[in-house]
Amino acid sequence: MDEEERLFNQAFGEHTGISQYCREDIRFIKNNVEGARMLRLGISDARCFTDLAWRLLGQYIISNDTELSELDLDGCRLTDEKMALLFSELVRSPLSELDIRNNSFGIDGLRCMVTFLENSTNLSLIDFSRNSKSRNNNRFNSECFEVLIKALCGRPIRTLRLRTCNITDISALDTYSLPNLSSLYLSGNNIGREGCIVLSNMLQKDDTLLEALYLDSTGIEDEDVELIANSLKHNTTLKRLWLDENNITMRGYIAFLKILIDVSSIENTYNSNNMLTTLKLGHHDKKSGINGKVNSAVRINKNSPTPIQLERQKLSSIN
Repeated sequence: MDEEERLFNQAFGEHTGISQYCREDIRFIKNNVEGARMLRLGISDARCFTDLAWRLLGQYIISNDTELSELDLDGCRLTDEKMALLFSELVRSPLSELDIRNNSFGIDGLRCMVTFLENSTNLSLIDFSRNSKSRNNNRFNSECFEVLIKALCGRPIRTLRLRTCNITDISALDTYSLPNLSSLYLSGNNIGREGCIVLSNMLQKDDTLLEALYLDSTGIEDEDVELIANSLKHNTTLKRLWLDENNITMRGYIAFLKILIDVSSIENTYNSNNMLTTLKLGHHDKKSGINGKVNSAVRINKNSPTPIQLERQKLSSIN
């Protein structure tokens, strides 16, 4: 038995308690077996991982010609120390998707990922979200967010999920560019008015590709909603926007209605925002009818394929 096989057996042998299914998957990755494109590490298997196992896993993932494209480490109890072991070897990767939700690492663990993030030219989706009921929620914070965005600057990341990550400052998005970002999940983070200003600036950029923005349960109020709504006046990319479970009243609804159907003139009605096809604002007093008007405007955007049809339907909807 050569040294490589000896180390594999030491880390992933039957005596370790790691399931046969998991051991086979890791061997496939180690040997670059055709079709080994995804590894989902279960919680029970992760508990059996030694320091050597974490280090070898990172080593196997970067081996030449590996086909692995998705790595799921959701809830695997990754601490700062385990992150250091995994990413000491995992400094580049063919991965396109990384799910690292519900773990307990903080800023030190994230810093161990920086070289990997900077060198992963295929990475398009990464999920750092935390379960709101998890005791580990408070390890990820605004400092982590800044380090992450800086590392991803100019990279091909398209989807970034950061639900319930104790983020209160997203100003890094003003400093570092994520040119390919199309979906941003910030649900459950108290980003405040300053955060809405940052997002408003992003949505007004001519080169933005952002199509989906999740801001539910972020403590947003009417004046913040007005910032977001006004930034969409000439936006031609955002299609899906979640703002429910916030402090939004009639004033916030009206702000979006004005953007979706600008009734000040026929020309302005024609030039109203025609891209937004999903808008979640929560529930308002049904007696006012404002819910129905906003939903109707969104449905027009979704169901009218041509500008002429959009203009006609929006004009008829205000009569």
